[in-house]
Amino acid sequence: MACGGWWCPAMAGFFNNTYVQLVLGSSILGVMLAVGVLVVRRFRDSAVGKDEHPFELLTNFREMKLQGDISDKEFRTIKSLLDGKPGPKANNSQDTT
Repeated sequence: MACGGWWCPAMAGFFNNTYVQLVLGSSILGVMLAVGVLVVRRFRDSAVGKDEHPFELLTNFREMKLQGDISDKEFRTIKSLLDGKPGPKANNSQDTT
């Protein structure tokens, strides 16, 4: 029996072997897992982006305030958080002694 093209009918029995099916199935699963990890990593990296410096974040929030997206109070709260100072809600506990 002659083989033509990429498939040889004489090899059909080879793929009926359980060990061959196990190796092929594991290989296909491994390749699919590797591709999945690469795709997730690419989307996660693009979604997270680089860590922005607090100065850059403050500049972005300042632009949002100028455009009216956030209020002055919200901007001050964000600014105090980025400066490392406790925000206005951190002083909610009142000392009654």
